[in-house]
Amino acid sequence: MRFTPVSLAELLRLPPPTEQQAAIISAPLEPMLVVAGAGSGKTETMAARVLWLIANDLVRPEQVLGLTFTRKAAGELGARIRRRLGQLEAQVGPDDKFAGEPTISTYDAYAGRIHAEHGLRGGYEPSTRLITEAERWRFADSVVRAYDGDMSEIDKSPGAVTEAVLRLAGDLAGQLRTPEDLALFQARLPPLRGRTAESTQRARAQLVPLIRSYQNKLEAAEVMAFGDQLSRSALIARDHPEVRAAERGRFTVVLLDEYQDTSHGQFVLLQALFGDGYPVTAVGDPAQAIYGWRGASAGSLERFLDSFGGTRKELSVSWRNQPGILTAANALSAGLESKAVLRAGRPDHGRPAVRCALHLTADAEADWIADRLDRALRSYWEDDARPTAAVLVRKRSQMARIEAALRARGLPVEVVGLGGLLDTPEVVEVLSTLRVLADPTAGGALLRLLTGPRWRIGPRDVMRLYRWSRDLGEESSIIEALDSLADEAEPLDEPESSRPDFSAEGARRLGDFARELRALRSHLDRSLPDLVADVITTIGLDVEVITRPATDGMVHLAEFGDVAARFAAESRGPGLGAFLSYLDAAAREERGLEQGPAQVADNAVQLVTVHSAKGLEWDVVAVAGLNDGLFPDPAGKADAWLQGLGVLPFPLRGDAAELPEFTGTIKDFDAAWKAHGEREERRLAYVAVTRARDLLLCSGYRWSDNKRPSQPSPFLTEIRAHADTDVWVDDPGPENPLRAVRQHKPWPHDPLSADRRRALSAGADLVRSFLGTPCELSEEVSLLLAERDGTADDSGAVALPDRLTVSQLVTLARDPAELARRLRRPLPERPATHARRGTAFHSWLERRNGAETLLDLHELPGAADADAAPDADFADLRAAFEAGSWADRVPYRIEVPFSTLVGGVLLRGRMDAVFRDGDTYDVVDWKTGRPPSGEAARAAAVQLAAYRLAWAELVGVPLDRVRAAFHYVREDRTVRPVDLLDAEGLAALVAGVPLRSGGTLGES
Repeated sequence: MRFTPVSLAELLRLPPPTEQQAAIISAPLEPMLVVAGAGSGKTETMAARVLWLIANDLVRPEQVLGLTFTRKAAGELGARIRRRLGQLEAQVGPDDKFAGEPTISTYDAYAGRIHAEHGLRGGYEPSTRLITEAERWRFADSVVRAYDGDMSEIDKSPGAVTEAVLRLAGDLAGQLRTPEDLALFQARLPPLRGRTAESTQRARAQLVPLIRSYQNKLEAAEVMAFGDQLSRSALIARDHPEVRAAERGRFTVVLLDEYQDTSHGQFVLLQALFGDGYPVTAVGDPAQAIYGWRGASAGSLERFLDSFGGTRKELSVSWRNQPGILTAANALSAGLESKAVLRAGRPDHGRPAVRCALHLTADAEADWIADRLDRALRSYWEDDARPTAAVLVRKRSQMARIEAALRARGLPVEVVGLGGLLDTPEVVEVLSTLRVLADPTAGGALLRLLTGPRWRIGPRDVMRLYRWSRDLGEESSIIEALDSLADEAEPLDEPESSRPDFSAEGARRLGDFARELRALRSHLDRSLPDLVADVITTIGLDVEVITRPATDGMVHLAEFGDVAARFAAESRGPGLGAFLSYLDAAAREERGLEQGPAQVADNAVQLVTVHSAKGLEWDVVAVAGLNDGLFPDPAGKADAWLQGLGVLPFPLRGDAAELPEFTGTIKDFDAAWKAHGEREERRLAYVAVTRARDLLLCSGYRWSDNKRPSQPSPFLTEIRAHADTDVWVDDPGPENPLRAVRQHKPWPHDPLSADRRRALSAGADLVRSFLGTPCELSEEVSLLLAERDGTADDSGAVALPDRLTVSQLVTLARDPAELARRLRRPLPERPATHARRGTAFHSWLERRNGAETLLDLHELPGAADADAAPDADFADLRAAFEAGSWADRVPYRIEVPFSTLVGGVLLRGRMDAVFRDGDTYDVVDWKTGRPPSGEAARAAAVQLAAYRLAWAELVGVPLDRVRAAFHYVREDRTVRPVDLLDAEGLAALVAGVPLRSGGTLGES
C-alpha cells in the first residue's frame, strides 16, 4: 500500500492514530464490527478509513456509502470526509480519483431512495409523499374520532386510542408485519389467566380495524409514514435480487454508524442488500442501546457477525471524558454484554472529576446542583472560556424544582424539548385557554384559569358557578355555565332569586371572562397559528412577558407558536382538537415526541431528559434524581405487551428472542420484564454519565412528595465508590421534613407581593384621579408637541437608522423612496405576511437539515423575499426540491445569523444554507417565488452580496473564496449574479445617506 494510516496522518499534519484506530483504518475489504465506546473518536476513524481506501486506490469516493441516524451526524461525517479529501489532494496534487463525492445519508433517506427508485418493483407508487409525525397524528385522530365500530373493550380517551393506533401501526411496519398478522395472533392467543392482561388483549384486537382504516386512509391520500417507507424498502430489497445487484454495483464499501440503534426492518434492508461477506463496517456501542422503546434492537451488534460475517474490533480509548468519569462509566457498564471497557485518552486535570451527594430532600438536591454548577461555571468564566452545562433528568417532573434553584442563583436556563415546554407557566396558560375553547367538558382547565393570577376567582364564587351549572341542567358543564354569564351585562328575564349569588367583584370578573371566551370562540375558524396568537394577545400574555426583566416567557411563547405553526404546516386541515391530542401525547411520553435533535448551547444551563441527551456532550453535567424507583425507573407493566394496549406482542417482533418470553405465567413474565428494564436503565445511566467532559455531578434525595423515604439508586451507590462525596444522608428519619413545614397560601393567589400591590394600587389611583382633569403643560412638553406637529407633514426628509435588516438593504437598492416611507411611518405588516414568505416550505427545509434555532421576525426564512410562494404550495415545493439538484447535498451550516458593519450601518440577517467545497464556500438562499428581472434582479443581488461579505467575515477567509447564489426551487434553477458588490460597494450604497442627522433618503 502506498499510504499507511500513520503516514497519511503525518502527511495531513494530524495526530497519529492509535493502534486500535490504525487496525480499523487499514482493515481489508471484508465485513467488520467496530465496538466503539463513548467519545472514542469513531467519526474521525470512519473518515480516516474512507480516506485510506481512496488514497490507496481501493475505492473511488462515489463508491462509498455511509449511513447514520440524524442529518446532523451525516453532515458532520460527510464534511469531515470531504475536508480530509481536500487536504490530501492539496498535498499530493490534483487527481481524478478525488473528483467523486461519497454518499453520506441517514438510514431513512437511504430507504427513501430505494423506495423512489425501485418502488414499482414492489407495486408501490414511487411518488408517494412522506408525511411528518404531526400529519400521522392528524390522519389517525380523524380515523379514531369517526370510527363507529365496536369499542366496548376500550376505556381510553380518543387521544390515548390515537396514540395506541399510531404506535401499533408503526411497530407493525418496522417489524414487516400487517394488521392481519396481529389479528391472527390475538385470535389464537390462549387464555392468560389475568383480568387486566385478558382485557388488554381484547381491547387490542378491537384496534385492528382502526389500524386498517388508518393505513387505507394513508394509501388513499398517496402518503406514507417513515415506518411504511422502511417496510416497503426492506421488502423490495428482500424480494428483488436486481435491487441488490444495482446497489452493489453502485457502492463498494458501506459504513453503518450507530448500528446498535437499528430496527428489524433496517436489518432486513441492509442484510438483503449487503449481506454474505460484502465489505460492510458496522460501528456502535451496545452500552448505548437505549432506543428499544421505539423499535431498535439492542442485540443487533451481537447478531452482526452471524448475519454479515467478518471480524470484531474495538475503539476503547475515550478522548472526551476525564479519567475519573470513565472509571465511573466502566463501573456502570460492567454488567452489560459486549461493551468496550473505556480507557482515558485525555490527561487528568488534577481536580475531582466526579462528585456525588445523597440529600435529605429534593429541594436540598436542587440547591446543591445549582450551587455546584454556579461554582464550576464561574471558574470557566474567570478563564474567559464559554463552558457548556446541562442537568440530565429521567423524568420531566424533576425539571421545575431544579429550574427554580438555577434561576435563584442567577443562572440562565433552557428547558429542552416539547414536553418541558408544555410545563412552563406561560404555555400552560395558553393551553388551558385553548382547551376551554375546544372542549365544553374541560372543567379542570377552566378552574386553573379561574383561580389563576389573572382572574383570581375566590372559592365561594367558584362553588356558586358550579351550583349554577347544576341549576342549568344535569348535562350542563361549568364551562357552559360560565358562557351563560356572557349576557349578564343585559337585564335577565329570570327572577332575582334564580340568578347565581356571586360577589360583586366576582360577578364582574366572571362576566368579563365569559365575554372574552365567547369572542375567542368566534376565531375558531382561523388558522391554528393565528388562533394561538389571538389567545396570547387577548389574555394579555404578550404584554406581560415583555414587561418582565427575564426574557424566558417571550422565548417560551415563541417556541409554542412555532410548534403550532409546524403542526399546521405539516397537516392539511389541522384542527384544534387534533393539535391538543398531539400535545397530550407529548406530555404523557417521558421520552418526548420527535421534535428534531437537541443542540448544545453555551449561553444557558440546559435541562434535558437523558434520552434526548444521547449524542451530545457538555463540559459540566449533573445527573439528578438517582433514586431507586426514579432512576432506574422500574419497567412499567403497560410497556409490555400483556398489559400495554399500544404495544406490539413480542412474538411478532423480529428480535423476539432477545425479549422476555411469556411461558404461561404472568408473574414470571413480569419478573423477566423487570430484569430486562433494569438492563435498559443501566444503559441509560451509562449514556448519562458519559455526556460529561470535565465534571460530573450525581445526586439523589430521600424525601420529596413521597410517604416513605426513597432509597439511593444502585447507580448512585456504584458511582460513589469512584467519586468525592459532598453529603450522604444515611438516616432520613421517620417523618418527611417537607411535610412538617406548614405553608399558608391565600386563595385567590395574588401574583404581586404585598408591597408591590400597594405601590401599584397607589399609582393606579393617582392616574385615575387625573383622568379628565385639565392640567398645565410644562414649557418643555409644549415645545416637544409643537415640534411633533411641525414635522408631522414633512414628507421629504428621513434619517437612515444605524441598523438595517437585509430586506431593508434590498429595498434601499430597489426603491429608496419606499424605504423612506417605511422608515417614516413603520406600520404593522398585513396578517398574511408569513403566508407570502413560504413559511411552511422553509420550516420543512430547516428541519430536513436539522436546524432548531429561534428566529427573529426579520430573520424568518424568506424575509427578504418579496415574491415568495404561499404556504398552500408547500407540497409542490417540497416535491420540487427533493427532485432537484440540491436535494442530496449536505449543508456545512444552515440558518446562520449574522451582524456586520456596512458603511457605518449595522446590517443584520440570516443565511439559509452554506455549502463547503474544500477551502471554498457557497452561500445559497432558497427562493420559493419566481426569478426577478431587470432592476429588480440587480437589487435582489444586494442580498447575496451582504450574505457573501458576512460569511467571509464570520470564517475569516478572503471574499473571493465565497460564492453566493439564489436557488429557485420550483424551477430547479440556480442563479449566480455576476459582479456582486464587495464591502466598498455595499458601503457606497449607504454612503450618501446621513445617519440620524437629517438629509433626504427618498422623496414621497
